[in-house]
Amino acid sequence: MQDRFRIPITTITVFGTSCLLALSVGIALYLGFNQAAETTRQLWADQSKTLIDRIEQSLNSNLQPIRNQALWVAQDIKKIGNPEDLDDYMFGVLAATPQVAGIAIVTADGKSRRWHRERHLAITEDWSNRPEIVSWLSQVKGETQPAWRAPIWVSDPVDTSSLLHDIALTNGKGEFIGVFAQVIEVQQLSNFLSISNAETGITPFVLYDREFVLAHPALGQLEAKRILPRLDDIDDLVLERIWSPDDNNAFIAKVLKNTEARGVYMGDKYFLFLYRNIEHYGPAAWTIGAYLNTNLLPGEGVGRIFKAMWIGLVVLGLGIIASIIVGRKVSSPIKAIVAAANSVDEG
Repeated sequence: MQDRFRIPITTITVFGTSCLLALSVGIALYLGFNQAAETTRQLWADQSKTLIDRIEQSLNSNLQPIRNQALWVAQDIKKIGNPEDLDDYMFGVLAATPQVAGIAIVTADGKSRRWHRERHLAITEDWSNRPEIVSWLSQVKGETQPAWRAPIWVSDPVDTSSLLHDIALTNGKGEFIGVFAQVIEVQQLSNFLSISNAETGITPFVLYDREFVLAHPALGQLEAKRILPRLDDIDDLVLERIWSPDDNNAFIAKVLKNTEARGVYMGDKYFLFLYRNIEHYGPAAWTIGAYLNTNLLPGEGVGRIFKAMWIGLVVLGLGIIASIIVGRKVSSPIKAIVAAANSVDEG
């Protein structure tokens, strides 16, 4: 009865050798796979950070000259009693910043003089009876640095949503005399980002206060319904999902710094969001970023991971086959000894 449950020596030898080999190869395979995954993760994280850095740098290169120009104008102009005398000067200012659609000087008592690029036009108006202008002048009067305001709608002459940048003007005694304002069309900003970051499979965007679209390749195709369209106004089903992702812990998320990563599934496609918030362009934060279809990404990184896995599995399979052969070779003389012992035992 006991002989029926006796385990053959060949089985013990092969099983023991195979287990030891499998453990050794498995550890090596795990370490190699893990190292390949970490290398790929860091590579993708570096590329993602570079992409968002480039978008932010593009944005800064477009908007920073506006701030610099405001500081220069505020330092240069100390008298605005007759704004008409500044026409040549202001058209020269417009020539230096092609991204600006128009500029204006509004005196402390609400009188305005506007200069427009496209129509090469100067307009004088009295805004002193407009409560929003009075409130705006009061706000700028109390500030010492140039500032970006919330997006506004400019009806004359551009008739579009715009960004407003302003700075207080003071006389030689430091007394407030008015405001120098610059207007940038939102569409211009959107076109600039789309062109400067045009890459296959990558869609750049800028959101204002999370829910409003400030820049997007499809922005120019929309019929204006409000100052800024909401996420669901843009014909972009992927971007609508940015705040309701399927994957809050994207593959590269834990190694990213100052950049967020999220993912959404759209059918058999996986889209990766990369974005960061910046807070120096107005009263609400801007979310600058891009999303990309990962199906269009080069497969070198993933290829390295699977290559390491398949090599490990092949080595493991060859090792098991070798262990079977070795086990049989080792067990043959042992079987001979056992047979001889049984013969002696049987007399």
